Amino acid sequence: MRKTILQILKKAGIICLLFGASFVSQAQTFNYGNNTNAVAVSGPTTSGSTTNYTFTIPFYEPNMTGVFSVAYNTIFSCGSGYYKHITLNKTNGTYVSSSDNSNGVSIPGTSMPLGTTSYVMRVYCANGAPDLPSQLLATKYINITVVKESDPSLSLSLSAFCKKNSDNLYNGYIGFNVTGSYVNASKLYLSVAGTCSQADTKLTILSNNSNLPTNSVLPNQSIYDCNANTTYTVSMVYRSTTITGQNLVYDIPNGSYGWTDYSWTKTFKSCLNKLEPVPSDPVELKNATVIYPNPVKDLATIKVSNDEKIISVSILDYSNKIQKRENYKKSSSEQSLEVGDLRKGIYLLEIVTDKGVKRERLVKE
Repeated sequence: MRKTILQILKKAGIICLLFGASFVSQAQTFNYGNNTNAVAVSGPTTSGSTTNYTFTIPFYEPNMTGVFSVAYNTIFSCGSGYYKHITLNKTNGTYVSSSDNSNGVSIPGTSMPLGTTSYVMRVYCANGAPDLPSQLLATKYINITVVKESDPSLSLSLSAFCKKNSDNLYNGYIGFNVTGSYVNASKLYLSVAGTCSQADTKLTILSNNSNLPTNSVLPNQSIYDCNANTTYTVSMVYRSTTITGQNLVYDIPNGSYGWTDYSWTKTFKSCLNKLEPVPSDPVELKNATVIYPNPVKDLATIKVSNDEKIISVSILDYSNKIQKRENYKKSSSEQSLEVGDLRKGIYLLEIVTDKGVKRERLVKE
């Protein structure tokens, strides 16, 4: 009899040790690692023993990525001979994982599906002895909801245009006019692939930075500034930052979400100012500069007013690079300019006289 009483007292003492810790209950922590693609998170919120999280991922992603685990945030310890043991199952009973001597349990895999995934976490103080079973300390429920951003919808038109200077003459630079409307495009940018490296243009800037779900581009909106003769392609790019600070960049596929890539090629023949016809013989006008013949194959004649003297002439291409320079030993109001060694195209003549500098266009045949 005495032996039996001692055994009962011994077991009772161990149970007292088991529950001797203090408990401070709080929301359970859901961890997702550093490389998640989630761009927003709401929660945790708690209701009784249930903890809820909602994550938002980019509209083009099929699921949430990361390295996932759940931490039990109640401070506790087990008595002598016992150890911490946590199990994680889905609420339908499917086993997920378990851990020993840890306050957390991992979730296998690197993706979390769209919708709500519900877990039940059970916390034990365990003992392998058959006569003293594990003691269940807590049952906690965790709901992980994954939603997508709303899909964008684009209805935009682009067109290349030639820019002009203060004299209303084409200056060799081009840009792109943008018109139309869009839906859910607060993270979309117009990106131009060309010779001139320039920052992408946020689409909402073209509508006074308004982030309304549905919006229209304001009148007379344009992007880009370049004078290179090349093919330009305008594409649409998604840019965002994850909840862990990682940058996300995604090229909107051509033909998706209402978007179509726009391409245009600039050549020497693009953005030319109309040349007035020049007679075969110079016509003397006060303060006028005459170049003839124009277009020219080999030798051009430059004539300024009689009270001016031509000192030098520089020939520039449309990138303002000097192709040739002629310095005249004897200044005169009329000079000859050899251009037979130039390639065909449109050039600018920078004519230096004793009265100042003139700029005229020359067509080389």
